[in-house]
Amino acid sequence: MKKNASHLFCLFFFTLITSTLSAQVNPTNLFDEQRKKFEEMLNKQRKDMNNTKKEQQKIFKEFRKLQDKDFSKLLKDQKWKLVKPDSNAIEDTKPKPNKIPNVEIKKEEKRNNIEIQTIPRQELPPMPILPYTTPTIISVMVTPEKQRKELPKLSLKYLDINVQIPYPDNFKIDKLKNINQKVIAQYWEVMTEKDYLYFLQQIIKLRVEMQLNDWAYYRFLEDIGKQIMEKDKNLTTLFTWFMLLQSGYNVKIGFEADNLYLLYPAQTTIFRNTYYRIDKQPFYVLNAPKAQMQVNIYENNFPEAKLIPNLSIKKEPKVSSEVNTKTLKFRHLSKEYAVDVAYNPTIIQLYQNYPLTDMRIYFEGKPTEMVVNSLEKSLKELLKGKNEWESVNFLLAFVQKSFQYKTDQEQFGIEKPFFIEEILHYPFSDCEDRSVFFAYLVDKLLGLEVVGLDYPGHIATAVKFTQELNGDFVMHNEKKYLICDPTYIGAFAGEAMTDLKNVKAQVIEIVR
Repeated sequence: MKKNASHLFCLFFFTLITSTLSAQVNPTNLFDEQRKKFEEMLNKQRKDMNNTKKEQQKIFKEFRKLQDKDFSKLLKDQKWKLVKPDSNAIEDTKPKPNKIPNVEIKKEEKRNNIEIQTIPRQELPPMPILPYTTPTIISVMVTPEKQRKELPKLSLKYLDINVQIPYPDNFKIDKLKNINQKVIAQYWEVMTEKDYLYFLQQIIKLRVEMQLNDWAYYRFLEDIGKQIMEKDKNLTTLFTWFMLLQSGYNVKIGFEADNLYLLYPAQTTIFRNTYYRIDKQPFYVLNAPKAQMQVNIYENNFPEAKLIPNLSIKKEPKVSSEVNTKTLKFRHLSKEYAVDVAYNPTIIQLYQNYPLTDMRIYFEGKPTEMVVNSLEKSLKELLKGKNEWESVNFLLAFVQKSFQYKTDQEQFGIEKPFFIEEILHYPFSDCEDRSVFFAYLVDKLLGLEVVGLDYPGHIATAVKFTQELNGDFVMHNEKKYLICDPTYIGAFAGEAMTDLKNVKAQVIEIVR
């Protein structure tokens, strides 16, 4: 009892002091001091063998309540600033060929050794890709304020998986009449008075179980928000912003007239979407990608929100077990082949609205286990007895000739690079889709180093062989990579398209 009384006194005294000084102290220093105090108290509890989970939860909830309260005050009292958008980041606009070239390779043909220099062609400076960080809220387990059996359940389907989440039935908020700084601060204050911690913990558990990357998690929260807020656009935006912040992501919210905008940072470029540069970090508008308006934003950040979303797919998402099969037929060295592949069409739901981003994200995307197993089963047997040169050329022929060609503009009306499952799903593909697929096959089946090559209007690959071979090549990090073009029909390794033999390309490093 004495320990509990002591902890409560400390928290009361600390709250009293911070409330008095919050208008005078730098907000960042204030939040850092609160975090330090919380960690000290929690560490002390963990060292005490007699501590209980209930005591830890109490400390955590009091700490979070204090952080929420001070951030609410900042939202309400600080002067929001009006920011102008930067120009949209625009992808390579050079048109791709409507018809791909063919080549007849003769065994006696000699190939030229041409070194292609690498040059950067990126609108925004590259940012380091940080490792995934599971939101910290799950480290302190919290229980609902009501008995779990009394809580209503939110039911929805995401990636064809039925999920149920216990949630406070007072999350629904009346439609907003006006949009301004005061209304946003009031929303934050109202939500933090609800039992959101337990609700958020259930969502994070599902996120971990389903292996959702940062983008899929954002879409998951948005779908939940649409259901709770009955598809009200502004309330859904507020809900998604609130939950992402409480999950640890440094998103922002902006407003203009009667519209709210979620401002989403990313570790890589998001092309075509309007963005605002805040403290050197681009924040992209997700719910109005073509907007060119000025928006009002708050400057200080929520102290528990430090993560910058990572668009990489390093773990395969867990989706429903639906199966589609396809037989891919091609001809190589006067012999016909048929390769059976299987993939899960549910994953296409995630990729359909994936933001257009750096090509490296597509090259490094992890396919589902179903695709991996079917490709290994079908292709490993066909590669038996072949050396590196023969194996790479076999895989080149497989990718060059198994798919029908059509540009993204013809098929979708916009540029849309594929993740690996998508080349198996859609009827047509173009150069970057084939390059992503080929690079994965070479890495997975042959264990050879591969890089992407980004030419104006074209994507290809290059492979580092373990033996010295002639052909068109690029030098990267003092290593020689033979050009392998999965779109140049009939070309072997070391054969660049005639029009690109002297064209400079940007090398795309692929790290799996």
